[in-house]
Parts: sequence; C-alpha cells; structure tokens
Amino acid sequence: MSGKEYFDIIHLFPTNKCNVDLGGKNYELTVHGGLCYNIENENSLDPNSFIVPCMNVASYVNSTDKTCPMENKPLICKYINYSINVFIRNNRVSEDKKLKLIKAYQELFSKLKECNNDIENMEDGIFTKVDDIYNMYNNYNKIITGVPSTSSDCADANNCVNIYSKYKSICNKKLDDHFCNALRDYKNYYYSKIGSAYTACPNIITTLPSFDIIDESLGLQVAEYDAHEEDDDTDEVPSDLIFIYLNALIIFSIILATLLILFILYKFTPFGIWIRPLLLRKKNIWNNICEKKIQLYDNTKNEQIKSQNEEFTLQYNSLIKS
Repeated sequence: MSGKEYFDIIHLFPTNKCNVDLGGKNYELTVHGGLCYNIENENSLDPNSFIVPCMNVASYVNSTDKTCPMENKPLICKYINYSINVFIRNNRVSEDKKLKLIKAYQELFSKLKECNNDIENMEDGIFTKVDDIYNMYNNYNKIITGVPSTSSDCADANNCVNIYSKYKSICNKKLDDHFCNALRDYKNYYYSKIGSAYTACPNIITTLPSFDIIDESLGLQVAEYDAHEEDDDTDEVPSDLIFIYLNALIIFSIILATLLILFILYKFTPFGIWIRPLLLRKKNIWNNICEKKIQLYDNTKNEQIKSQNEEFTLQYNSLIKS
C-alpha cells in the first residue's frame, strides 16, 4: 500500500470518541472470544499480545455502523490498519513477531469479511509520516473541542509545530509531494481553527512555517509551497480568525468609548468642575517638587564649585610662599 493512499485521507481519520482502542476493555467476549482464541492457537501467538486487541478491533468493526457511522468503508479500513500497526509497534515486538501478528489480523478480517485487502504491515518510512500527521490532528483537536484544556494538552498542541517543522527539508527539496500536500492540508486546518485553539490555550503558537518547493532541474526557488493556499485566503478568511479580529475590534471600541465618555464628563458636566481643581492641585504639587529638586541641585552644584575654588587658592598660595 502506497503512502499516497494514506496521505490523501488521513485528515479524515477519527480523533475523538470514534477512536479504536486496541488495548482497552471494549470487546465482546462471548461474540469474538472464540474466534480470536482460534486464530491465536493456529499462529502460536502470545495471548497477551493478541487476544484482547483482537476482540477489541473485531468489536469495533461490528459497532461502527451504530456508534460511529462511516459511509466510507475504505477510509475506516485504512484507519484500522494504521491503528493495528501503531499497537504492534508500541509493544516493541521483534520483526518476526510483528509479521506473525499482521498475518493473524489478516485472518481475522478475512473471517469477518471486512477490510480483506487493507490489513498489512506498513513500511517504516510511511508509517512514521502517517503517525506524525495523525498525532498532529489528534493533539490539535483536543484543544478545539470546547472542553477545558490542560497544560499538557496545550503543550502537545504546540508540539505539533515541531513535528510539522522537521519536514521542511523534505518539502523544500520536493522529495515527497503527496506527503507535503498532506502537511499543507494540515496547515490549512490549523489556521482555520486557530481562534478556538487560542481561546483554549492563549500560549498556542499561531503560525506555521512555510515550505518552498525547489525546481531540481534549475536549482532555483520557483514557487511557494503554499502559494495557492494564500490565493484561497484572499477570497475567504477562516471563521476563527474573524473571531480574533472581532475581539480586537471590540476591545479597541471599548477603550475609545471610555476615553470619549471621560472627555465629555470632564468638559460639559459637574464632574469636570469637581475634578479640575484636584488636577490643578496635583499639578501644582508636582511643579513645587520639581522646583525644589532643581533648587537643591543648583545649591549642591554651587557648593562643589566653591569647594574647588578654595582648593585651587590654597595650592596657589603655597606656591607663592615657596
């Protein structure tokens, strides 16, 4: 399976309650227990690494139509395959055991008559890129759902920028256009939700770096990676950015209105008559303080000059006597 098949749809992978949890306790033992035990015995697998995730993923497949309806079956099958690969890699099994587990899951889905051609071992390079993009969406979505975010959630969301930025060289050299297009899609999504993200995490990084595409035949920079993204932005401003602009405009309007009201009160109402003498009194006090400081400075300076002159006179007299 090519990376493009994942990169084109990864932004549609579920990142909420519709996630598949292979290590949880969501399985139906009476329905899928026997099936998973048979596959485990046939392939001589460690029960601790297969039985529970097998029952979980089988239950997930059977329940998606009810709890998380998805009309796009190929999409959910690729998401399940990615999730299986994540679970296997997180358990740090050897390469041989990893391939045996993948074969066991293929048998499971063959018997479930679902996703027959989609369960496979993902090549390491493709898996890493898919995993990074999915984690960026997953971490970012945690803070834009309206649920109060923790400091850890905000830190994870900011880490998305670090993940995104590490692929700058790949995209600048035009080494993987399909993957870089997926990164651009993420950037568009990031900006479209930045208002909600800022509300949840005021310290959120609000910009992502732009990548340049290099023309390899000329060795010159010929286009901005996200040039057409900027063209799209001239036609439509993301709703969450509008939210930020409106907040700034409201704050500015409140400050301006407050200043105008104070000016009117000072100029045309008894408030001005009452406050004006107080302001003049404060001003006179300040002026007196300044005058005293200046006078004190002048006196000090005169004393210094007088002292220097006396010293000079003593030296002159001593020279005359000699």
